[in-house]
Order: sequence, then C-alpha cells, then structure tokens
Amino acid sequence: MPSIKEKAEAWLIQNRKTLRLYRDSTIYYPLVGFADEPKMYISLSNQELEIGYIKDIWYSPCSPEPTKYKKHVMHMTDHLSVEDQTEQILGLLLKTIQSRKRQYRSCQYCGKKVNPEHRYDKDTCHGCATYHHGVKY
Repeated sequence: MPSIKEKAEAWLIQNRKTLRLYRDSTIYYPLVGFADEPKMYISLSNQELEIGYIKDIWYSPCSPEPTKYKKHVMHMTDHLSVEDQTEQILGLLLKTIQSRKRQYRSCQYCGKKVNPEHRYDKDTCHGCATYHHGVKY
C-alpha cells in the first residue's frame, strides 16, 4: 500500500499541469481512507501558490459552510526547475496534511475520528453530545 507521501506525490504530478494551464485555479486533494476524508487544496493566482485545507465554519446552527483555511504560501519563480518546484510544493502539502490530521480526535463514545469543527468538546462529537449530554444543535 502506498504511503501518504507517495499518494500525494502521484496526485501532484498528475495535477500540476492543471495549475500551470489555468491561472486562478484550485485543485483539491481528499485524504481518502482517513476519517471523513478531509480535503486539502492548492490554489494558484498571480505567481502565488496557496496550500491549505477545507474546514467547516458554522455561520448558522443549521449547517456549516466549507471554507478554505490557508496554511502555506509559496511564491512561484522561474529560476526553479519543475522538479524542484514539485518537491517544494509536495513538502508544504505534506506539512498541511499532517497539521490537519493532528486536529482530529476520537470521540470517547462512538470512537470515530472527528475534526474540531464537529466536536462538542475535545473528546465528544456533536452526535454523541446530543445523545449522551442532551445538547441540542
């Protein structure tokens, strides 16, 4: 089974043409097989590469709004080879992935890995908070 680095590198190599061809473009990388499969993103605009992840922001109690959360910015330059740029981008993407994965915790009741936006407290997901603590959302 390929490692996270191998999967991310293959995805990046496959999608780097999209970033170069379409200015102001965004590509998404889901962490397949991890928890709720959070999405990382890479955006390019005006020679600036932005790497981050999608997190839910609760503007209302009804449903969250998926929002980009920027972790890293890299200025694209012509003096680096495509391979060197890919290596730098991959390094930042892997840091972003590890950062997002560290935010997940297992619910003390159901055992599911849950991101902080969907937890009542550090050890309880929203669903279990409703069931076990009577919290109403």
